[in-house]
Amino acid sequence: LHGVRLYTEASVRRVLHAQLAALDAIDTHHTLRVLTPSLAQHEEMRYWVEYVRERLARSLAIGAMTETPAAVLDMHHWFDTADFVAMGCNDLMQCLFGADRDRPALRAYLDPYAPALFRFLHGAADRSAGCLERIQLCGLLAQLPGILPVLVGLGYRVFSVDAHLVPYLAQSLHRLTLADATALGTQVCEAADSREVVAALGLDLLGSEHISSKY
Repeated sequence: LHGVRLYTEASVRRVLHAQLAALDAIDTHHTLRVLTPSLAQHEEMRYWVEYVRERLARSLAIGAMTETPAAVLDMHHWFDTADFVAMGCNDLMQCLFGADRDRPALRAYLDPYAPALFRFLHGAADRSAGCLERIQLCGLLAQLPGILPVLVGLGYRVFSVDAHLVPYLAQSLHRLTLADATALGTQVCEAADSREVVAALGLDLLGSEHISSKY
């Protein structure tokens, strides 16, 4: 139980209401967006996004967090209710690969260079082609070596990353044209395995395996 599934608990609901009251009290000069966490179904998303919106006295952008394959596959329908959608890549990979990221013995399965992962993300981008500027990728994936240009090549444009990594990530894109990134995304999606992806990205295989085991 996590995210909105906890909102039915009275103690959690009180915290939610206190957070919404605090958002109403924040100076209007600040730009705020509200993200509703861990939604799995369209009906669930519609209920909780409207629930939050109705309890805010001010107008704020309300987003929905998709963290399961089922939610990502359906998220192109979510923009009729949510102002934006955030894709939680950490939990998404956990579901996609069937491996709990809190269990060290299983972390090798959470391979951020697996071509199947990028084929899945490519399909999600295609289905949401008209709304990609309203999709925000969250989690560690975009921050890992070589991956941000691939995600840009697949069509994604908005990323949540640690602030201190912004200069490094910006530099990784500075060297590429959009055509180069698109070609790289296609090459990665067509790869047979992670080794081919790592080679296409020009990464040291041992280094990438070390990162994968920590992920």
